[in-house]
Parts: sequence; C-alpha cells; structure tokens
Amino acid sequence: MEKILITGATHGLGVRVAKMLESSFEVVLSASENIPEFMSHKIISIPKGVNPTFAHEMLKLALDKGCSYILPLLLLEIESLSRIL
Repeated sequence: MEKILITGATHGLGVRVAKMLESSFEVVLSASENIPEFMSHKIISIPKGVNPTFAHEMLKLALDKGCSYILPLLLLEIESLSRIL
C-alpha cells in the first residue's frame, strides 16, 4: 500500500482527511503546531510553512518514510511547496 504524508494533523480537517484516506493509503501524520503529549507517538513534528527550509524538510521526511505523496492542508504549507514546482 502506498504511503501519503498529511500535514495539519492536529486540526480537525487533518483528522478527517486522514480517516478518509486510511482505507487507500498508509497515512503518515505531521503537524507544525505543538503536538499534545498523548498524540506525540502518532504525529511527526515539522517546521512551519513560512520556514525557508519547509519544502526541503517535507521532501526529506517523505523520502525517509517512503511516502509517494505529500498532502499539505494549511495555506502557508501549500504556498511554500508550490514555489518549488
């Protein structure tokens, strides 16, 4: 099964999207916000979308985790990733 890296996992949208996709993908969750302790074993911490290294860090994480897809859910993350295309 292919893997997908989803950002914004601490937001309601991220949780809903992950649940919708988990039957088709192995979902890897990430978030740039503070991750609650009880969720820290499920969610990977990533830099904020405004960080100049965001795109590089996301690519590195996706490659390290074997993800074929990255699904950014926050506007700043979408903008950051769209600049490298």
